[in-house]
Amino acid sequence: MYEKTIPESQEKRLRRGKALTHVQKAVSIFSFIAAVAAVAALIGVVVLFFLLEFSSVGETLLFILMGSFFAGTLFLAVAAFLLMRAAERLEKRRDDFLERCDSEASFFVGEGTLATFAEEKLILHAEGKKDIAIPYGELRFLSVCTRRAAREKGFWSVVIEIPARYLLKDAKEAKKEPPALVQTDMKPRLLGVLSERGLPLLGELPPETPSADRKFKVEKKFYLPHAKKRRNALIALMAGVVLAVAGVPLSFWNVTVGIIAGMVGLLVFGKSLHSYFRARAMLGVYREGVFWQDTDRAENVFLKWEEIERLAAEEKDELPVLAVYCAYGAYRFPLPAGGWEYLTAAYPERCGIEAEDQPSAPKGGPNER
Repeated sequence: MYEKTIPESQEKRLRRGKALTHVQKAVSIFSFIAAVAAVAALIGVVVLFFLLEFSSVGETLLFILMGSFFAGTLFLAVAAFLLMRAAERLEKRRDDFLERCDSEASFFVGEGTLATFAEEKLILHAEGKKDIAIPYGELRFLSVCTRRAAREKGFWSVVIEIPARYLLKDAKEAKKEPPALVQTDMKPRLLGVLSERGLPLLGELPPETPSADRKFKVEKKFYLPHAKKRRNALIALMAGVVLAVAGVPLSFWNVTVGIIAGMVGLLVFGKSLHSYFRARAMLGVYREGVFWQDTDRAENVFLKWEEIERLAAEEKDELPVLAVYCAYGAYRFPLPAGGWEYLTAAYPERCGIEAEDQPSAPKGGPNER
C-alpha cells in the first residue's frame, strides 16, 4: 500500500525515504538468504540419503533428519518466494513515495530519472544532470499492456515517445535516429495527470472496471524447433541412457551403487526428454491476437489485435521473420512454415492484403500442429 501522506519538512521526507529503502533492501536480502538456505536444506536431504545407505548411524534418526530437512526445504522455498514478492511491493511503495516527494505529477522513467508534468511541458530531471523540457505537442503517450501468456492479465505501463533531438547532443545524429521511448508504471495518479492536461493516451486502454482474468482460445499453432537446444538435450539424453544401463552391471558389484546410478540415469533421461520436446518456439494465432512462445519464458509475448497496426513477412540474416508493427515499435519473430500463409488467409486486412487478392485457406506447413 502506498504512502497516503507526504511529510511537510524535507528532513522527514529524507528520513522516510531512507527507512523505506532500508526495509526494501532488508527484505530482498532475507529472500536471498531463504533461497540459499532452501538449496542447502535440499543438499542436506541428498547427503542424509547417502548416509542412510553407507553409514551405521541409526536409521530412525536419519529418517527424522531427512524429514526435517525436506520440510525445511519446502518452508524456506515458500518463504523465499513470498519475501521476493514483498520486496517488489516495497520497491513500488518506495518509488511512489519518492515520486510524490518531488511532485504529485512526477513519475520515474528510469533509474533515478523523473518525468514531471508541468503546465505546458514535460520535464525530465535527475540529480546532477541538466533538466530537459519537452513541449507536450511533440510527445506521444501510449498505453501498453505487457502479456507473457495468452490471457487477459498483464502489466500495464505508459510509454512516452520523445523526439531524439531532445536527448542527443549531436543534432545531425538526432535527425537520423527514431524517437526514444521511456516507460513508467501506469497508475491512477498518472492517468489523472494526463486527463487534467488534456493529453491523449493512445493504444489499448485498461478497462474502467477490472475484468476477470481469462485465457484466450488458440485458433492455430505453428512450431519452430530449436536445433542447438535439441542437440544438447539429445546428448544429455544419451548420457542418461548409458548411466541407467550401467546401473545393471554395477548392481552385481554393489547393489546400492547400481540402484543409485540407475535412478540418476533415469532422472537425467526424463529431464532430457522433456527438454528435447520443449526445445521449440511456437507462433500461436488467436481470435484476440498473436502469441510468440519461446523456450525462455522471458521472451514470451502476447499482442492483442487492438495494439497491432499491421503484420509483414520480412527477412533477417536471410531467414524469414514475422514483423508485428505496433504504435510504440515493432516485434520480429522467426516465422515458422505455414504461418504467413495462414495469417494472410485468416487476417488479410492485417497483412495489407485486399479482399480480392486474398489467397485460399492454407493447408499448413510441415511443423504446424
